[in-house]
Amino acid sequence: PPPPVSEDVRQRQAEHEAAAEAELEEAKRKAAERRAALKAIEAAQEGSEESESADDNEENVTGEDLTKWKEEEELREKKQAEREEKDKLSWPAASELPPVPRVLQPCLDVLKDGKWVERHVLGTDKQRWTLGRAVGEVDFSMNHATISRGGSGIYLMDLSVHGVQVNAQRIEKNVRVHLKDGAMIKFGAFHKPRIMMVRGRPFLWCCLWAAAFALENGENSVDTSYAVAVDATGEIISGVSSQAEPMSLNAILPHWPEAAVTQQSSRSPRGPSKTEAQADVNEADSEDEEEDEEEEESEVPEETAQPQEKDAFAFTYRQRVAGSTPTGELGIGTPSVNLNMILDTGSDKFVAKTWSTIKAELDKIDAGASEEIFPSARLYNHNSSKSYMQLFMSSHGKKVPRQGFIAYGSGMAITVEGRETIRIGGAEEYVSMQKFPISEISLDSLQILHSSKGISGILGLQHMMNRSLGQSFYSKLRDKRVLHSFGYCRGKKNDGTFIWGDKFSDGKAVAVEGQMHWAVKLSNMRVRHRKHSHKASSLLSDDVDADSPTGKPSTHAHHKKFHLCRDSSPCVAVIDTGSNILAMPSEAVRLLTKTLDVSSDCSNMDQLPNLHFVLGEDVEISLPPAAYIMKVKLPWLPKGADDKKSSGSGDSQESSDAEGSSGTEATRDQPKAKVHSAESKAAEAPAKASKAKPHRHQHLPLELTQQEVVDTFQAEVESFVEETRRQQGLDLRAVLAGSDLAQLLKNTSTLCMPAIVPLDRETQKGTLLVVGGPLFERYYTRWSWPEGQKPKVFVQDLHKAEACSAKEDAAAEESEEEGSKDAAGKMTVWRSHEKDGRMIRAEKSQRHLKSTVSADLSEMPSELRQERLAGG
Repeated sequence: PPPPVSEDVRQRQAEHEAAAEAELEEAKRKAAERRAALKAIEAAQEGSEESESADDNEENVTGEDLTKWKEEEELREKKQAEREEKDKLSWPAASELPPVPRVLQPCLDVLKDGKWVERHVLGTDKQRWTLGRAVGEVDFSMNHATISRGGSGIYLMDLSVHGVQVNAQRIEKNVRVHLKDGAMIKFGAFHKPRIMMVRGRPFLWCCLWAAAFALENGENSVDTSYAVAVDATGEIISGVSSQAEPMSLNAILPHWPEAAVTQQSSRSPRGPSKTEAQADVNEADSEDEEEDEEEEESEVPEETAQPQEKDAFAFTYRQRVAGSTPTGELGIGTPSVNLNMILDTGSDKFVAKTWSTIKAELDKIDAGASEEIFPSARLYNHNSSKSYMQLFMSSHGKKVPRQGFIAYGSGMAITVEGRETIRIGGAEEYVSMQKFPISEISLDSLQILHSSKGISGILGLQHMMNRSLGQSFYSKLRDKRVLHSFGYCRGKKNDGTFIWGDKFSDGKAVAVEGQMHWAVKLSNMRVRHRKHSHKASSLLSDDVDADSPTGKPSTHAHHKKFHLCRDSSPCVAVIDTGSNILAMPSEAVRLLTKTLDVSSDCSNMDQLPNLHFVLGEDVEISLPPAAYIMKVKLPWLPKGADDKKSSGSGDSQESSDAEGSSGTEATRDQPKAKVHSAESKAAEAPAKASKAKPHRHQHLPLELTQQEVVDTFQAEVESFVEETRRQQGLDLRAVLAGSDLAQLLKNTSTLCMPAIVPLDRETQKGTLLVVGGPLFERYYTRWSWPEGQKPKVFVQDLHKAEACSAKEDAAAEESEEEGSKDAAGKMTVWRSHEKDGRMIRAEKSQRHLKSTVSADLSEMPSELRQERLAGG
């Protein structure tokens, strides 16, 4: 049922209306008195030319007084008219409001003309929002909710533990609030104001800290929060927020003073005769304690001179990366500890799992045990780093460590904010950025951060051309003239090369549309069938986009048509290394899946068409099936009644090694599809009998009836599907549509499906798409923002790209040789983020487990995580 409006709320509303009426009556009374005085003065001036004596005790009424009274009266009349106009907007009844959501986060209900329009749950890190007169003219960014407003009241629903404040006063739940002239909507933790604002023209920033929500009327701001000012009509009153793209709520870190960049020669530890090119990027600031115990940021004097022009943009480093989303090592702290980080062009922050994360997890299980366990030297511990700087915030008059709240689509995390030295590069040539903001996860519900030998975090590399949206590691390096471009070459063995300071000129340029994202124009997406003689095994071979030897498009009836992003329906795509899928609108996914008609058993791979689209104005992209089709390893499940009759007990014995397989780790090798014939069964029986091992689940109970066996198998199938959806975000039923999933799981060990997921978002520039891994499988990509120019993305065929054919350095070659010695078989599983559909592919060998995931981390339920920790 919808939430009722409490009596306290009604009483406060009635008191507010009564106070407004009393104020109006008082204004009318004073206005009447002034009008009477004005008439008396005019009559006195007409009857007598002499003024009252200067010795009279009563005050003289001058022309300035009359002018002032007139202005005050006009102002009161204007406010009264505005109040009456707002009062026309009736507050909807409780039955007209939607039910309270279950998510314990602040909510914002948007109302227009007294009726409920939409609800948005606040509190997720990566959001965008806009305020304006037209509800329809809003900006939807990738995987982000939006907040829009149509010039009427807003309804605050406080469902968080942080509380809601209006005009710095805590309020109860479910309160209606009008945005007044010069008002500010503010997201953030509430501290005592300390930065004075110009009346009526407050700074226009926006921030999401602890998922709390407040509205303040243009007085003061908070040093850790940003706000936006609107006028009485709901229109933004400053040009800062009225740029092409609205502010991003994921810019939650404060804007620190500009850093100092230096390049100097240093001695190599290998010998005094070698020099190392080192670039130190200092976040030039420090913290000074004040009497009010609030944080004070001040600039630290530069220790070294700026680099000369000839040294500008001189840093180049080829880094070996692994996974379908490039994951490489990055040094952090002093002494430096290497972390395995996703190099993500779709985000802007440094978020990492450290010893603080593990210790907080141990404290939840056994606080005493956490004191007996110590981190190894290979795990980053800020207590052991000489360069770590703790950030603080004021809470109840005390100085406490600054915390941040990060909410992903499938989980949330509380982070401890600080600054640290970050380093990329080799032993002799590297870049070191000092006092760079980092977010250490201290408490979370994110599954991937707790997997053995998984990734440690995410390094955001957005361009951040709009400085009001924040800064990233790349934008810092670019501002300090260390580098202005980077490139990515996808390898053939689930590896690749990430080129920092990429100076190659390969590829065609595509203009970037976004203010912070590497977003480009995308058009004319379609499919074309290839020649049947064409081999799909190589990603580097030239495709023949034709259905006939003449090269003309096919007109066969069985070739369904698919066309997206035509001239009448513009699209914009984010080129995202943190995603290894293609994301597009739900209807397009449905139509494309139907058009491709991929066989779930992968039998028609050589007959599938190429996927084509255009980036920018004229950069034609052609993706073969091997680039956009993913293979999912299916787990072993107990066979049903039919298989029990045909296969005997040997099937159960054969799968004894599959104990423990679940949706969380469905990557084991499964038996291949069987041919149910007398000859095959006779030939397989001796082999199965010889390999049989004792297993407590290898036989179903003998007393089960045939229907019970069928029901048991169906329950196992349902459990697997649900576990796969919950743990990996992959909805097998939606993918397979009309296919019999239970029968498929019996007869095959691998599932083929398009690496395409739904994403229904619109932007001011058109429908939003995400282009990730499938593009990099075929094309070398370079992200570039030279000085004095606008950001661009360059793409080139991998086999034609000089940057990707360049000889690797000795360290990279040694790494490749070492990796080739480990001939252990790899197992692959693709996963999908539940909210935005980003796919995950993890590879596991007998000796190493290397996992690569998208920037939005997947959820691991707390009970499963505790069970894993307890068992390990």
